[in-house]
Amino acid sequence: MNKGQHILIVDDDEGVRDSLSLILKKRGYEVETAGTGYEALDKAHEHPFNLTLLDIRLPDIAGTELLSTLKKTYPPMMVIMVTAHASMETAVRALNEGAYAYVTKPLNIEYVLATIKQALEKQYLTLEMESLYRAIRAIGEATSLDDIVRAAAEGAATLGLFYCSLVLVSATDARGAPTRCDAFSGYVQGDTWNAKPPIVDISVPDSPIVHRLLHEPDFVLVYADIHDPPGPIPDHIHVMLQAVDVRGLVITGLNPRGRPIGFLNFGSADSLRDMPDQHLRRIRAYADQVATAVENRLLLDSLEQEKEHMDLLYRLSQRLAESLDVHDVAQWALDEICHVLGALRGVVMVRAPQDDRLRLVAVSGYDAESVEILDRRINLRVGKGLLGWAAAHQRPTLVSNVMQDERWITIAGLDDWVYSALSVPLISGEELVGGMSIYSDQVGFFTVEHLRLAESAAAAVAAAIVNARLFEAERQQRQEAETLRKAALALATTLDREEVIERILAQLQQVVPYDSASVQLLEGDQTRIVGGRGFPNLEEIIGLSFPLGEESPNDQVIRTRRPFIVENAMADYAEFRREPHAQAGICSWLGVPMQVGEHLVGMITLDKQESRFYTQKHARLAEAFAAQAAIAIENAQLYRQLQTHAVQLEERVQRRTAQLQAQNARLEAILSSTTDGIIVADARGEILQTNPIAQSWLTHILRPQDGQQFYDAVQELALRAAEQPVTILELSGFDLELVAAPIGYLDGEDAAAAVVIVVHDVTHLKALDRMKNRFVSDVSHELRNPITTIKLYATLIQQAPMEKRGEYLDALIQEVDRQARLVENILQISRIDGRRMELATRRLDLNELTENAVLGHQILAHDKQLSLEHHPANPGPIVQVDPERMMQVLNNLVENSLHYTPAGGRVVVSTGSDYLDDRTWAVATVVDTGLGIPPQELSHIFERFFRGSHPRKLKISGTGLGLAIAREIVELHGGRITVTSEVNHGSTFTVWLPLSHTS
Repeated sequence: MNKGQHILIVDDDEGVRDSLSLILKKRGYEVETAGTGYEALDKAHEHPFNLTLLDIRLPDIAGTELLSTLKKTYPPMMVIMVTAHASMETAVRALNEGAYAYVTKPLNIEYVLATIKQALEKQYLTLEMESLYRAIRAIGEATSLDDIVRAAAEGAATLGLFYCSLVLVSATDARGAPTRCDAFSGYVQGDTWNAKPPIVDISVPDSPIVHRLLHEPDFVLVYADIHDPPGPIPDHIHVMLQAVDVRGLVITGLNPRGRPIGFLNFGSADSLRDMPDQHLRRIRAYADQVATAVENRLLLDSLEQEKEHMDLLYRLSQRLAESLDVHDVAQWALDEICHVLGALRGVVMVRAPQDDRLRLVAVSGYDAESVEILDRRINLRVGKGLLGWAAAHQRPTLVSNVMQDERWITIAGLDDWVYSALSVPLISGEELVGGMSIYSDQVGFFTVEHLRLAESAAAAVAAAIVNARLFEAERQQRQEAETLRKAALALATTLDREEVIERILAQLQQVVPYDSASVQLLEGDQTRIVGGRGFPNLEEIIGLSFPLGEESPNDQVIRTRRPFIVENAMADYAEFRREPHAQAGICSWLGVPMQVGEHLVGMITLDKQESRFYTQKHARLAEAFAAQAAIAIENAQLYRQLQTHAVQLEERVQRRTAQLQAQNARLEAILSSTTDGIIVADARGEILQTNPIAQSWLTHILRPQDGQQFYDAVQELALRAAEQPVTILELSGFDLELVAAPIGYLDGEDAAAAVVIVVHDVTHLKALDRMKNRFVSDVSHELRNPITTIKLYATLIQQAPMEKRGEYLDALIQEVDRQARLVENILQISRIDGRRMELATRRLDLNELTENAVLGHQILAHDKQLSLEHHPANPGPIVQVDPERMMQVLNNLVENSLHYTPAGGRVVVSTGSDYLDDRTWAVATVVDTGLGIPPQELSHIFERFFRGSHPRKLKISGTGLGLAIAREIVELHGGRITVTSEVNHGSTFTVWLPLSHTS
């Protein structure tokens, strides 16, 4: 089993040489021996050895030196060093010089044999991998599928397989799944085998084995002995076996990146029954490399084919533009198409408009027949035969097997060999020019890609034929075409719609004469005039709309999409006799549609003031011009839409950016400008972030000891954030409410990972609460005292004699009145807060009100031994006020002055006008020489429920609502109350009211 493995034994001990040689030969190795180093070198130069057993000590050359020389003569050689004097140093040196292993004497034969086997196996694998690498590199450098398969066959020899053949997917269904395969090529190592075998049409759905090869990437089909197969052999293998003597066969699918493209056949001259799995895996890995190369080559071929097709179309366009001869154009185009597509024959036929006959103008591949003879034999009309069907339906058709198509007409002796056919109509615009057919002798030869190329070429051919026929029929149209070209060029140099419309009307005059003309765009079920020229009342014409569906020339043009001529417009259509058209004096009228492909853009109308002016020639020219105009308008409208979309897109981006910026600004503003402090802390209460308010409290506003108390409260709340606790801090000058809430959790635990704490400044609320408490206390006191007095007098009235009851009854009524005033004050505050206090204002002299206030309090002043004086202005200021409410204000101010001025003092009430805040006001002033108001209380006297220190010391009854009500009433009149005061010197209250008139 070791046949072919050459071993050289180099040892100066003849006994060792002979014994080793005998043992190795019995094991099937081919063995030679040498007693010296030079003898070994001579034999190594004669032919390479797979392995050398080399004694490290030789009589003429050191073993390590000989080792280096032997490795140079044949690098793959494996060398095992042998010595009776082993040392680590010599072993390492030998291995460094390239020795595979190191054995010592006396030799352990079993160990030596095992070492030899391992060395040769390593050599085999190394050589095999190098050969495969060279083969794979050659495959990667191949420039064609044939070269790839040839290189694959060379590489297969390394794997013990002497040939390789390739089968490719030739057809797919609509989803891209393979339906048919065809043998492509095959090579034997060193020789070509059946480079293009006969047609082998493999139906994938009908062959389960082929289906598995294509769709199961890991499936490998192995015929260990082709003469004793385990099942049916695919048809393409039978074809191959006719040319190659194969014993073993391995078939593996080509599925690069999951895309089935075919499969490879590897053949062996020997049976593969003993082939190990490892060897099969190497074959599969090798096949994967081939698959990648095949896929890349197919992609490159596809690109090259596409380039060839594009080159064909380019050459067609170039050549067709150079010739105006129908036969020359058709013949050159047909020859090129047949050559590129690989068709054996082809025909081009043009349609005769008068009888729909298809006349042959070019043939390819019919060398024995002239065009005239073939034309008589074929004798086709539109609708007859495969080409006639394509022409009649104006769409291409691809037939894989004409023998199975009922449209195919067989002409005996002419096309019996035809199997595949591809027919395309020649269409220019909406005109059927003719048709083109190409043929192949292979079933299913033409593909969809062929069809698409033929369509593209047919369009160019049709256009060229039409141009040639037109040139031949009417040479004078060259000038007309030049005019149209210049007009189209002028239209193409702007994208502004209004400018395009103006140029259309200007250039139209150069193509077709007119007295007046209009451009109308199709908008839904109507046309609208968007441009005009030559109308005396153009302003009235622009913007006119014409509904479709009515009996009108406009509807005729739009509905038929064809030019329409009216020889005597005024006689045929009443609308031309009515305004605003009547002023134009329209007699002859021509309308042509503007359309791009199948898309109708609108129409152009031309008017002449003479009857029967326009002809079909005019209509044809106008229609050609309208086609260019339609493109220009369409481009302009698309450009306008693009501009509008760009503007809208930019605006949306700007709006969205502004929204995001505004949202961020709002959030920042909320956090920065909110009157509440916001603190974000971690679960331990360490402050992470604050807004400016909270930061100012922590660092500036609060005293150090208050700040520490504040910080401690934050930490305590953070630790209990899950409970959402609330606490109130009463600090120096501040009352703060702190509310905590968790904003996240760690791993679902109860402890908050982060906490937000909102700090409300409730100082004013606490102050109001204290004022409310004082008010409730005062009101309770004020209510309790009168009630006690009322009960006392009621008891006295019950017990007193009749002559005393009147006195007690008067006192009782006085207390009831006092109680009523207190209740009324409270009700007034309620009405003011609820905006339910109504004012019945009228114009009056402010002196009247102050005089009444003074007169009404003279008795009280006399009782308190005070001087109450009235100093009215002359003339008195005129104001627009509610007398009752304003008297309430003045009475309150006078009463307060009388109450807080000691006996012997003086209270003066005066009126006048004064200047404040850039305007003149009517003023009423109450000045007293009383106790005055302490500076710290001056800013609070108009607050509800506020009572200063003097009232409490003097035990003067009251609720603290009088001045608050007075200020609210004055402000409801558009005025204000001001006060100045000095302790022990008195106070001055001034009522400022809008001045209505000064007498």
